Amino acid sequence: MIELLESAVFICRYKQQFGFVIPGRKIIVDDVRIRGIGQTDVHMEHTIPRASDGPVTDMASVHFDCSLIVIHQ
Repeated sequence: MIELLESAVFICRYKQQFGFVIPGRKIIVDDVRIRGIGQTDVHMEHTIPRASDGPVTDMASVHFDCSLIVIHQ
């Protein structure tokens, strides 16, 4: 299931970048890019006020479409 989702995202992004896809062609990964988030030793204290309202009861269905988040309410 994960492989199918990853393939669909790849094909969608490929089509966005190049304007076409070749159906039935195997996908070969020859390059991997990793993004990192740095951290510093500087400590900054933040206070977050308590919520005055009750718990949230609204729900939404969410799915990813070519790296965009689509929310259905």
